[in-house]
Amino acid sequence: MIADEEAFYRALGDRIAELRRKQNLTQQQLADALGLSQRTVGHYEVGRIRVQVYMLPELSDCLGVSISELIDPVRKALSRRKPARRPSERGG
Repeated sequence: MIADEEAFYRALGDRIAELRRKQNLTQQQLADALGLSQRTVGHYEVGRIRVQVYMLPELSDCLGVSISELIDPVRKALSRRKPARRPSERGG
């Protein structure tokens, strides 16, 4: 993973853990609901492995939020950390 991806998946993992706790779920309970191992959920929460795109609808349902509510806070937090890039750096 490149640095931006690592930061995204760590932040997404934090968000998953936060929402899981709000639902009063253990990692094991969330894992059972998703058909995953507790270890996989733990890896998601620390950003060690990527959450697969096809898991997002079920994951967001289990956490009681929309996919946007799951991901948007992560994207916004990461965009605040980055300095704005000049147009010449964006390739256009």
